[in-house]
Amino acid sequence: MLYRYLSYYSRLTGLPISYLKIDGSLIKNMLNNDNDCKIVQSIIDCAHDLGYLTIAEFVENEALAKALTEMKVDYLQGYYLGKPEIYDFSKDATPEPVMFQS
Repeated sequence: MLYRYLSYYSRLTGLPISYLKIDGSLIKNMLNNDNDCKIVQSIIDCAHDLGYLTIAEFVENEALAKALTEMKVDYLQGYYLGKPEIYDFSKDATPEPVMFQS
């Protein structure tokens, strides 16, 4: 699994993106798995160095939200913040993400 994530780093340079979403499989286990935590921090640091904002998915509880905020992730996504909803894009422009404030 580690190789899979490391191989993606080489693809990051030159992408026409503004946001980088961190996979929930790393997020949901990072409080119990030091390696996952280190990889998440590495992704956040690398993304910021490249000028990308970061989004952490699968934020299920306050402990994860606090840890990710301390790691300087830009945005949080998950049931801790609210149940997913269907958004009608035909009525309005695409909404901007809302930054979590602790």
